[in-house]
Amino acid sequence: MPPPNTPEEGVPAAGSSSPESTEQDQIQVEVEAALAHPSTSSPGLSPRLSPSSGWFSSRDNPRNFDYQALEYEGPYDETLQCPICRTPFYLPLTTKKCGHTFCAGCLGRALDLRPVCPIDRRAIDKDHDIYQTRVIRDQLDRLRVKCPNQGCDHVCTRDRLPVHYMRDCPFSLVPCPDPDCNHRIVRLNAGHDKGCLHRETSCQYCNANIMIADLDSHYDNQCAGNTANCTQCDSIIVRHRMEEHIVNECPESQMLCRWHSYGCHVFGKRAVVEGHQTAGCVYEAIGKLTQDRLEDRAVIDNLKGKVSALTARLHHQEQNRRARPRPSTGHNMGVPVPDFDLNNSPQATPMPYNSVAWGSAEDYMLAQFERIETNAENLRKMVLEINGHHNLRQLNDTMRLDGLISELQSKIGVLGMHTTWLMNVQRQSRGQQRAGGAAGGPPAPEMSAGNSGNAGARISTEGERLPYMGIPPRRHSNERGEGRGENPPRL
Repeated sequence: MPPPNTPEEGVPAAGSSSPESTEQDQIQVEVEAALAHPSTSSPGLSPRLSPSSGWFSSRDNPRNFDYQALEYEGPYDETLQCPICRTPFYLPLTTKKCGHTFCAGCLGRALDLRPVCPIDRRAIDKDHDIYQTRVIRDQLDRLRVKCPNQGCDHVCTRDRLPVHYMRDCPFSLVPCPDPDCNHRIVRLNAGHDKGCLHRETSCQYCNANIMIADLDSHYDNQCAGNTANCTQCDSIIVRHRMEEHIVNECPESQMLCRWHSYGCHVFGKRAVVEGHQTAGCVYEAIGKLTQDRLEDRAVIDNLKGKVSALTARLHHQEQNRRARPRPSTGHNMGVPVPDFDLNNSPQATPMPYNSVAWGSAEDYMLAQFERIETNAENLRKMVLEINGHHNLRQLNDTMRLDGLISELQSKIGVLGMHTTWLMNVQRQSRGQQRAGGAAGGPPAPEMSAGNSGNAGARISTEGERLPYMGIPPRRHSNERGEGRGENPPRL
């Protein structure tokens, strides 16, 4: 009996709902296992297998089937091909020193023979000189492959193949629906209404005892009397497929033209009728036009039904809206009511549900949703308006502050000019006083320390009061002559 290859129906597969980190850990474990035991990690090439061939491992792990035997749809990039097994990578590993990529199992077997790169013969340490390449693995996962089960024509990306094999493929092996049976059966035949198919029965052609689940395989491959000559074309056909052959394949069987329902009266052998259809039946155009008309009619009828339903619903809502009692707004009818007011808005107070006025709870909820949408739209407009006013006010305040700052800067500059002018005048007066003392003028009498009220002042010999020490005398407008000070700077 072949080993099981899928988990039991209704039981989730291990790791099927695990996060990405768990999947990455599982891949790491498989890579380490491939390097440690390369002889068992990568199965040999095999043809397209049937569900009963036992190609799936006993651990029910979809990663353990033979990726090297998969059939790919269309050509694939040669850079994704392992240089050892000449098939697309499975668990790709790249060397750090030379950058070459191999399958984990292929590289493990090569390193067991000799710890060097199989291409350029550089020494490689299995534990430190290789790493996984996520980019290459993502490219491999996007390759489209065919399901390896015989009889299944499903095509999907390589990363989705395990899910299809374990969950969806009708030709995968699943537990027998009979709870007392420990065998496995193809999912296609695992219906509970069929019961256990692992009971033996006698072949009607060779009288061999065969289990019911294996009858089709027995008829196709093992039965000694499984073939017979077709009564129409004398071809050798498997007996249990004879009826299907006569109806769909036999060139000598009688058939009608496919356009006979539209007026064609051609009737004869399959070869003659197919030749007639290939050459072009005159009723083909009529048949296609009729089919298109029927399809258009179905679309039109569907659209008419939708329009009628929408019209009836709209009419019903309009009637409910007219019959709906209007709440009192509290405003004087002679005074215009603003469009929206947060404090006095008739939409602000939801109307109570009344089955008589509203008709149905659905109409009431729709009306409430419309009211909420209207209020939300009004709020949005108010927020936009307030935001505009705020931005304009902020702009005006900023411009006013800029003007004040410019004025202050101008005044500070004027004060600096005045200060400079005063300091220059004081320097000139001190220089003139020093020049007069050096010319031999009489020294000023000393002041007593107690005369604090007149400190810093001096009296001439004629009793005239002289200016304070260090302060130049006041110059009147009628004074002329040398030593006249400069005028202050004009602003």
